[in-house]
Amino acid sequence: MARERILVGQDEAIVEAARPLVARIDAEIDLVAVGDGARCIVAFTKLIRAGKPPLLVVLDDTLARIDGEGCARSIRAIERAFEAEPVAILFYADEAADETRKGLLATLGRAVHLQRRAEPTDQQALRLAKALARLLKQVRGQ
Repeated sequence: MARERILVGQDEAIVEAARPLVARIDAEIDLVAVGDGARCIVAFTKLIRAGKPPLLVVLDDTLARIDGEGCARSIRAIERAFEAEPVAILFYADEAADETRKGLLATLGRAVHLQRRAEPTDQQALRLAKALARLLKQVRGQ
């Protein structure tokens, strides 16, 4: 079976701390880390063009160059252009989901919000890995 990918536009320290946790959940998952929004869009486009879309995309609200919302809107536009199914998106944000964010989630479809807590990196990584485990089950219909 081919390895599946989760594209992560997130602080690299958190991604690296989450990598072994995600490997315990599913050894066939690769976390593809990108450091800013522009790189996220480029990586997503390459995966779509190769016919290997990620299972999930994790977006930090505060990504450099293009923020999480801009990335999400670009991802949906790329999917439409390539006639690809929408991938699940997890927004990992400092703030709780307000009405504006809830509206964005509804507009995007297949998108959820997880509020980041002020915790050490290892605790954030554990929380992120648990959220990814839940989303993977949903995405795979388990």
